Amino acid sequence: MGHNKQVKENIAQLKADVESADSQETLVKVVRSVADHPGPLDYRDGPWWCLLGVLMAVTVFVMVANVLYGYMGVFDLVAGNMSYWILPLLGFFLARRLERQKRWLPLPKMLAKPKIRIGVITLLCGLPALLPMWHQLFWNALFSVVAPMVHYLNVVPDPLVMVVAFGLAVSLWLWLHKRQNWRKPLSDTIILKDALLNNGLEVADSKGRMDQLLREFREFDRGNDLKELQALYKGRHEGDVHQFDYELYHYHYVERRTETYTDSNGNTKTRTRRISHYRHGLLLAFPFARSLSLAGDNRLRFKGEDYRTASNAFNRRFKVKVEDPMVAARLLSPAVVESLNALGENVKRPVLEINGSRQMVVAFDDKDLLSVECRYDLDNPIEFAEEISGHAELGKLQALLETLHNLMRLSDNNFRASA
Repeated sequence: MGHNKQVKENIAQLKADVESADSQETLVKVVRSVADHPGPLDYRDGPWWCLLGVLMAVTVFVMVANVLYGYMGVFDLVAGNMSYWILPLLGFFLARRLERQKRWLPLPKMLAKPKIRIGVITLLCGLPALLPMWHQLFWNALFSVVAPMVHYLNVVPDPLVMVVAFGLAVSLWLWLHKRQNWRKPLSDTIILKDALLNNGLEVADSKGRMDQLLREFREFDRGNDLKELQALYKGRHEGDVHQFDYELYHYHYVERRTETYTDSNGNTKTRTRRISHYRHGLLLAFPFARSLSLAGDNRLRFKGEDYRTASNAFNRRFKVKVEDPMVAARLLSPAVVESLNALGENVKRPVLEINGSRQMVVAFDDKDLLSVECRYDLDNPIEFAEEISGHAELGKLQALLETLHNLMRLSDNNFRASA
């Protein structure tokens, strides 16, 4: 079997093993197997890298040849300033390679982060561009090589050749980069899988769920284009007083806008833009209230009567709408208002909506409840296995669940009495 074909099959098997892992112990074994895997796990792409070098050489040759003879036209701004951007670009790729090889600059601890290290090397490599002598040496060297070649060919290459060669080079580089770095997306999958296993979460069936949520909650009626659940999980919270099942979701919706603009020739034209937005949240039963919404997002309009509490800070953060004001009066006790006010301080555009069937959604813009930070990945499988063998604490999720449990605890007596 060819080496690259065997690598592809080995990687596919690792992905299948991760997907089928039903316990943390099994997942850790899969990660450890990468350290001493019996088969190859890295592609041999030498010929493809050589082709990439040829395409880049053609790109540079055509660019310099056209600068030499002044035929670049719209590309002159980029090509004519090559001596400024070529060194930082090379420095960026050098820095990424050093990162993969774990050969790092001896920076202070507070600066020892991948993005900072890459930025520092890129900046250092670009410093010679501040010297006039560099530009003179750069162009003299290029012209001394390119001019004889153009003279020998007796033709100035068309700039279109440069565009095609560069486009092919970029496409090839993206493909090779993906093959080289297959460990990163698989590491992210493992981290998510570990978090789900550690916190009693399971992937839920989302078929038909979007249509149901659109009927039940105003929160999901956003955008005028695509509306989709990107992920849906189910779990259970065991509180001291209340126990409840919940669903955790990631929601994606798109706003489509038609804009009018004037092109370079002064003609008025229109174009369509699609802007993606993301919401995160929980769905659960809340038997202590109904037909009530607390919106910290002015992009939505809910039905019902306005209700204000005695807390000015709460009233500034949330706009309360309710079908029966007595429901809001019973639910929004001073202790509940304080708890929800604390929640609103920590998330962006929060919405808490309870429908007529006493089902609740709590949603916000900016917090992925399943995010877990790990220092290692499959590039260091032994350390990575050790790291994920511990408990993956989902602090944001636990804090939200405790807030909802507290809301139930503070609400149950009031509503049992009224019932």
